[in-house]
Amino acid sequence: MVGMDQTPDTKLSSLTLREFRNYTSKTFEFSTNTSVLTGKNGAGKTNVLEAIYLLSALSSFRHPKLSELVRFQQQQAYIEACFELGERHLTIALNADSESKKYTLNTKKKSVAQLKGLVPAVVFSPSDLALVQNASKLKRDTLDVLGGQLSYSYYQVKRDFEKILTYKKSLLKQGCTQSYLQATNETFGLCSAHLSYQRYRLFQSLLPYIAKFYNSFSSGEEICSACYAYSWQPDSLASPMSIGVDNPPCSSFEPTIDNLLKVTYQQLETHTHTECLSGRSVIGAHHDTIMLFIDNIPVQQFASQGQARSLALSWKLAELELIEAVKHVKPLLLLDDVMSELDSSRVEFLCTYLNKPYQSFITTTSVNDFDFSQLSNCQEIHIEK
Repeated sequence: MVGMDQTPDTKLSSLTLREFRNYTSKTFEFSTNTSVLTGKNGAGKTNVLEAIYLLSALSSFRHPKLSELVRFQQQQAYIEACFELGERHLTIALNADSESKKYTLNTKKKSVAQLKGLVPAVVFSPSDLALVQNASKLKRDTLDVLGGQLSYSYYQVKRDFEKILTYKKSLLKQGCTQSYLQATNETFGLCSAHLSYQRYRLFQSLLPYIAKFYNSFSSGEEICSACYAYSWQPDSLASPMSIGVDNPPCSSFEPTIDNLLKVTYQQLETHTHTECLSGRSVIGAHHDTIMLFIDNIPVQQFASQGQARSLALSWKLAELELIEAVKHVKPLLLLDDVMSELDSSRVEFLCTYLNKPYQSFITTTSVNDFDFSQLSNCQEIHIEK
């Protein structure tokens, strides 16, 4: 029995794929802490990780059309995973066609909202290596996926905001009067302020973990900090989040929900004419900016490739630990062909971390990308093209 002070392991014991991507019918059995999927490009290694993520995080990190999940010239794809969560045994399945996705839990129909956060997972793919240097959309999206796994409230707020944002964009594209836009902004402003507030609070919780890992990568010589700028703020007025050093070059805004609601409505009113003329929504949580700093120097403009990769890896490992701290369950870790993108010191650090009790799945085209002997309790699964 799992003790009251012990975090239960999340274990994926088997995965079945039918008419999914390039698979006709295949079942994988996982009996070790770390599974390394090897094979040539195009063999279907990433498809396995995508299936795991679809049944845990309930989304795809590749953002495909539904039809792309179904094998060529087939009508429907089916994937199923058997999980062990402490003493609980869960079978989560997904039927997908070109029109819809339908989930079941132990054969009973469930919505995405009902399954969110049940089996959390963190994925790290080559595109995530650019996480800290790219535009803020990737950071926002990454935080929103994490938030949806941590809290149903976060998932609901994000979903409500996306609905009203889509509606508002449609109005602006068609051309609407200022009075009609102002009426829409009553709901839009409420949803936007709540999403900005929850996203800010989430990043505020994540940053200390990022800073801890980055401190380890830099041998304690560099310190990470950040600013969160709302859509209506110049970068110079962003809300600072400092970890152990003086604030980065940002001024202070107290991001309480009351303050955010007040200022968001004010800014929407100020920009009503501009939005009507341009046909664009310029104020809202979809334009918030996240800025990262190393020793108070902006990462996006001045970080070296090594610093950026260390910070991106720190971000993903931070997600693991935050999920465990909040959900009291160990998430799955999916690493899609990232070993070849990291230098030997980062691979060594990551392998050391993989020996902790997180079940991990790694894809690689070459077993020479890293030393398997660094991993305890590891199995290789070779996938033929």
